[in-house]
Amino acid sequence: MSELLANSEHQNNPSKKAFSKQAFSLGLLLGAGLALVLLLQPSPVVDLPQAHQNPELSNSISLIEDALQQINSDYIQEIPAEQLAEAALRGIFQELDTHSKYLNEESYNKLVEQTDGEFLGVGIEIEESAGRMLISSLVPDSPADQIGLQLGDEIVAINGQNLNTISYVQVISLMHDASESVLALNLLRAENAFEVQLTREIIAIDSIKTLFIPHADVLSNQTEKNDNTQTGIAYARITHFNDYTAKDLEENLLAIKNSGDSSLYGLILDLRNNPGGLVEAAVEVADLFLEKGTIVSATGRASDADFKFRAKKGEILATLPIVVLINGSTASAAEIVAAALKEQDRATLVGKNTYGKGLVQTIIPIQNGALKLTTSRYYTPSGLSINERGVRPDIKSTDSDMLIAMSELSSSTQQTLPHYMAVKDPTLLRGWQFLNGKTSRNQIAMEAPDAK
Repeated sequence: MSELLANSEHQNNPSKKAFSKQAFSLGLLLGAGLALVLLLQPSPVVDLPQAHQNPELSNSISLIEDALQQINSDYIQEIPAEQLAEAALRGIFQELDTHSKYLNEESYNKLVEQTDGEFLGVGIEIEESAGRMLISSLVPDSPADQIGLQLGDEIVAINGQNLNTISYVQVISLMHDASESVLALNLLRAENAFEVQLTREIIAIDSIKTLFIPHADVLSNQTEKNDNTQTGIAYARITHFNDYTAKDLEENLLAIKNSGDSSLYGLILDLRNNPGGLVEAAVEVADLFLEKGTIVSATGRASDADFKFRAKKGEILATLPIVVLINGSTASAAEIVAAALKEQDRATLVGKNTYGKGLVQTIIPIQNGALKLTTSRYYTPSGLSINERGVRPDIKSTDSDMLIAMSELSSSTQQTLPHYMAVKDPTLLRGWQFLNGKTSRNQIAMEAPDAK
């Protein structure tokens, strides 16, 4: 295993990748099973370093080999050797920690796809509900979106395979079978059956959504300006961190800032329900808003498990106040950003305590898969470990209505956060009010646009 973050001090550039294209790092995605990792150079087989070999370990390996040979020759039924090896590896990792895992080749390839920011597919996600396989998400402008599929459509067959006879895991496997370039789906919509054929394409995974929220200062007696410039805040939601997150965020925020139609007085950065992603992407995002100082550091047993990232001079929204929204599902790489901006006194955190995942796993490619192994513990700029502790908000606020608001948003024709959604989202509203108060603006509620 060769890790590229070998120096104790690292500089990063949010506008330019300074990492080898042969390397990648992954962050823990809760539920999806992504791993928070350091930057690695993949190789098909990893040789055990001489310094790590010892007689006791060699004897233990011999013991495992003897057991596998005995199972292979005498067990009541024949088990493929590869299946036995995978079972042995899973058993070993169960004794380590909840984040360390063995990844078979299929799981490993999917992780690489997701962190690359693009994947081969048709642009839909499905969920199982009462035994039915329903479309739960559509990627805009994807083959599925272009052909007119909708949220809630039920998939009853894939490439002629009736889904009533197979498990959800097998359904997902059929959806991701890249050997089939065309995906034939049989669907039901309001009891109306229809068929479609979709050709797989390379689809980009968007990790951010941005919006300009104007400040409707209805309580002010100020004279209307002659121009049409609106004062307001920028809202940016990051769902996860991939290769393109920092670049896309920077471009979108600068587009809002430099628009002749808008004048910014603050930013709300929404990291709620963000389970993590690429470590370097999180560092680059934090660096967009910092001038100097440590962003994150880590220590481990191996010399290459130690690293430290520092901010480079130059931020895109200098002097503008920032609010970061967090909750119990803000984890891993997202906690790196939240902690760095809080401890550098660059942002005010609003919401609930974060998840508290501060262990670093390294992805080590081996033959037929990879190992996800906990190798380091990372620390905030002040030297605190957030593992099982989390990052605390400066202002506590409930987000009990957030999922309802998001559900309404996803089922509507709106692709961005409407103004009136803030009323249904107490934490977002609290952050908006904080920015207004910090800039001496009137405290008014956002109202739904007139019905048409």
